[in-house]
Amino acid sequence: NSLEIKAFDLVGNGSTEMIEVLVEGSNKLQILDQKVFPNPAKTLTNFEIKHNRAGENLLIRLEIINLEGRILFAENQRLVEAKQIIGDLTWIFLQNQTKYPAKGTYIYRVTLQSELDGSMDFTSGKIVIE
Repeated sequence: NSLEIKAFDLVGNGSTEMIEVLVEGSNKLQILDQKVFPNPAKTLTNFEIKHNRAGENLLIRLEIINLEGRILFAENQRLVEAKQIIGDLTWIFLQNQTKYPAKGTYIYRVTLQSELDGSMDFTSGKIVIE
């Protein structure tokens, strides 16, 4: 990237300087946006993740954690030529369980990893079960 800086003094004398700037990490895998709905929820919650590596093979992991730190649910998926918005990630509360989780607040963590260069990013937040 190039920056052009122009400066003038009070008399009108001007000067211009060009500076080259290297922006590191701009190609690193990043989660750009997230949506969790419905939240609060009763039977299931959907996740929508927007990232900057569309068309690339990605690994995604969803974890649901109670407030004591125990993982209630975990799922891994391999996304071949992932779309920019990943919208088919759902936690169905009875999935892998025989009863609904107790009403309350839970933590979710979504991790994305690139198969191409191994870079990764994660996001987390709260889910409220009614």
